[in-house]
Amino acid sequence: MILWLLALGAGALLGGYAIQRVLREQLALQPLSFPTVIVVWALYVWLTALAFLAAWLGIAPLDIPVWLRGLAGGSLLAVGVLLAAAGIGRMASLSRMSGRELETLVTGGVYRLSRNPQNVGWGLAMLGAAIAGDSAFALAGTSVALALFVAYIPSEERFLGHVHGAAYERYLRSVPRYLGLPSASE
Repeated sequence: MILWLLALGAGALLGGYAIQRVLREQLALQPLSFPTVIVVWALYVWLTALAFLAAWLGIAPLDIPVWLRGLAGGSLLAVGVLLAAAGIGRMASLSRMSGRELETLVTGGVYRLSRNPQNVGWGLAMLGAAIAGDSAFALAGTSVALALFVAYIPSEERFLGHVHGAAYERYLRSVPRYLGLPSASE
């Protein structure tokens, strides 16, 4: 269990470092540098692998009934993967998805339901895996990932407001940050 806690702590530290790099570059109103993109992707991979592995191994069982694990966990996992995949597909570019290409503001498809469908989907998939795997540790890893995501979003929104101006401000008012139906103001 100590190794799992150390691995989770390493993920939290990497997350803090990643957010610090992203904030510094966004404050300078520049696209994310390649090294920062690598750090952010390493964070995603680390926390996701840690949560899914802990779920698969059932680290720190929660004693959730098997039927509920399958129903709730499986449903959240499936919806999360589909939502994240729809967001990734709509971005249609790894550079755009990684914050290196800023010319295009993506607002169609699943981006009409969420300004952050990839991260919402990723979080739902991790939560689903934690429930399906009956793992408190996977749930803790998911919590760290979601806390980092929530801490980062306001900075990204300010940055995109600077880059895309009025178009982003209209988008901000009409589409929920996390998930929901678009407002009628657009």
